[in-house]
Parts: sequence; C-alpha cells; structure tokens
Amino acid sequence: MKKSDVGSPRQLRFLSDPTLAGITDPKSILARTVRLPQLNSGNQVNVLLKTYLHYFGGYASHGREVLFGIGDNYSHINIKARPLMTPVDIDVFTEQRINAYANVRLNEEQAIHLNISCPAHSQSYPNEKCRRSIFWTMTETLPMSLDKEPGNYISKWLQPVDEIWLPSHYDKQRFESICAGSKLKVMNLGVRTDLFHPGVSPIEILNTKDKFVFLVDSTWSPRKGIKYILKAFSLAFKRSDPVVLLLMTKYGTRPYGYLYPVCSWLWGKLRKQKYLHKLPGIDLIEYYGDSYWNIPNSFKRIVEEEKIDLSQTPEICLLDIPIHEKILPHFYASAHCLVGASLGESTWLPGIQALSMGIPVIQMRQNWGGCGEYIDTMYPYLYDNDGMIDADEELTKGTSDYYANQQFPKPDVMALARRMRLVFDDYATAKQETKLAGDVVRANWDWDEKLKPVVKRLEEIHGTIS
Repeated sequence: MKKSDVGSPRQLRFLSDPTLAGITDPKSILARTVRLPQLNSGNQVNVLLKTYLHYFGGYASHGREVLFGIGDNYSHINIKARPLMTPVDIDVFTEQRINAYANVRLNEEQAIHLNISCPAHSQSYPNEKCRRSIFWTMTETLPMSLDKEPGNYISKWLQPVDEIWLPSHYDKQRFESICAGSKLKVMNLGVRTDLFHPGVSPIEILNTKDKFVFLVDSTWSPRKGIKYILKAFSLAFKRSDPVVLLLMTKYGTRPYGYLYPVCSWLWGKLRKQKYLHKLPGIDLIEYYGDSYWNIPNSFKRIVEEEKIDLSQTPEICLLDIPIHEKILPHFYASAHCLVGASLGESTWLPGIQALSMGIPVIQMRQNWGGCGEYIDTMYPYLYDNDGMIDADEELTKGTSDYYANQQFPKPDVMALARRMRLVFDDYATAKQETKLAGDVVRANWDWDEKLKPVVKRLEEIHGTIS
C-alpha cells in the first residue's frame, strides 16, 4: 500500500494570536489525492461503511482510516460511506474526500454492511436488508457478568449481526458470554507509522518552552481518569520544578455540537482568542451553557475534592481545539512523556502512537483490558491499579449508560506519581526503554499491515455470497 507522509518536517511556532508561522500552503499538509471510486463491476467487493467520519474522536478516526485505507488503495473494493453524524469539525479537504465516497453508487441491499460504532449507539446497528452485516466495535470494558443490564440489551442489539469484529482478544472473551463464538473475530487496530515515527519536528507550544512537558491526549471524561493525573502531578512535583502538564482535550470547553472547524485556525480563521488556557485562571475559558463538558466547573470540583494546592503545583495548561491527524504527531513531538490513567480501553491508541515515535508513556497496566495486547505489560513505566471501583453516576450520566453495573480499576495515584517523577529524573533511561518498545510497536502494529486481514475477510465474505 502506498503511504502518504506528512511531508518534509517543518518547525511550526504556536503563537498567542491566531497565526501559525511556517504555514504557507495548508494543502501541502492536509490534502491527499482523492481516487474517484469505481462503478460496480462483477468482480468487485461492494461495501457500505456506516460510521462516524466528521469529528476527531477514536471511532471517527478509525472510520476514516478504514474508508481511505481501503478506498484509496484497493481498487477491487467498491466502498461507499454513510456518515452517522452531521459534519461537525473536520477540515474542508477531509470533507471533500468523505463526500466523494458518500456519492459512490452501489446496490446497498446487495452489499456487505460494515458498521463501526460503540455499543451504546443503536442507530449504527444493521437493521437494513444487506448481503452480510458486520459490527466493528471497541468496548472499553464490559461487566464481569453479562446476564443482566447492559449485557442483555447489548445481546439483543447484536442478534441481527452476522459478524462482530473486536480490536483485542480480551474484548472477544468478554463478548463470548452474549454472542455465539462463531460470530466473533479479532481485527486489531494499528498505528499510522508513516505519521507517528521518530524524528517528527515539534511544535513550539505557548507556555512550555524550556520545560519538561507531560502530555495528556484524551477527551475530558471521568473514564479517562484525568482527576487521577491531576492529583499525581501535584504530588510528584513542586512549583519550582521546570515541568508543565498539558491537557490536550481536543474539545470540551464548549457544548457538544458547538465546535470550531478543525484546522480553520491553520490559515487564520479562528476567532480571536488564545489557544492555550491556564486552568487555574478559570475566567480565561469561555463556556456556553451548562453540561458535563463544562471543563472549568469540572476542574474546580476536582481541585476541591482531591485537595490539590494549585499554589504549590507547577503549571497546568489546556489545549481544547480539535487537531488534525496529520498535525497531531507534531504536538506529540513537543512533549517529553505521554501520561494516561484511563479506567478502560480496548487499545489506547495515543499510547502506541507515542511509543511509535519513541516518546515515553505512563499508563495503568491493563492486563484485564485490550491495552495489554498492544503494549508489553513488562514496559517499566506502567503501573498497577489500586483495587476496583463501581461505576457511579459520574461515569454513566451524560457519557455511556452501558457503563452501569460495571466495575472499573482504580488508578494507583502514588504509583502514577512515582512513574512521572522517575521519567523526569532519569529521562535518558526512559528514552532507551521506549526505543525498544517503539521498535516493537512499529514492527507489529503498523496500520497498513493491520488493514490487510480486514481486506482479506471482506474478500472471503464476497466469495461466499457471490
């Protein structure tokens, strides 16, 4: 498969006004050639892809990689896109590519329907006539017993599905109690190693110059464990330490659905405001309405509940704009370490992306989750959980109702703090350990290679139903 690289590394300066120096032609970074999809022919595999495509969350990113990876490179597969969301925050070039595939002509009743979605969003489940239905999902975690809610209604949702694809063997084991084993197949995800690799040039980010940057790349969600990271950071470092915690939430200070277009800031169209906000200065963050995504209120509550003394804590910064996948590696390259405390993941793509770039990673050891399939559990900067906690209202309300009746591992805050301090104090060793882990990631989890079993299975299905 032909790869599309970011292009020649360039130094991007992150300024306090809506301008990025060094960008003269955004198309040179964002645009890719759109292959005009072929019309139907007798030997083509016809696929209808139903998934999120218009924002920069995990499912949408996964959906675009499948759509463009297959559509741009496998001419014998005639793939049509049916986005599950109204366009929200993608750039114009990506939208043009999606529209090209949305306009493909095929007989949908005679096509393979491939649905990529989370279990909670029933609109993505196949309820239409088709040749074969496939559901590709990421579960994050599921209850130990699936004979009660939500396992029983997930089981009902999945009854019409012919196959269920899951990104890890852990997920497959969880689903075996509610689905016939013959339906379940492991289809691993992967890393765009042509984008996430050592040597990517960093972006100079405001407020981080000459400081050791701990980066958090996640949505502002209770499941992502941000409160544990904030607490650990306050325990590991004092105000005088030359460190900064950069929270890259992509979005969150505005209500869902009111998001600035991705990369509109790239050519100076973003509204006049600073990109990077100091969280203790809550008044700097503009917010409309009252919802879970009110980061200022959530931050103040965490500080109060966890008894974090901000006067003794190094700088904490927030970057709350969506970032294009091709520019994301440059933000990663500006950090010294990626930190996670997620309570449940099927893959934790940010972690394997960072490792692929040679950036040290700190995350809870997830022998119980799919993350352990992608990151060697012996990697020295993983830490153990401190028992289990029940999913409370904060974890379920406004996020995912199917978290109900589940237990999540509780991150060990002191262990996390010790790992952060260890990476800071002996960065040379951390880089050496990570080089070895990164070599493994690039060898085993390259997205081009992981897409081949997907294509092969679609070909097999086509052969059995032709």
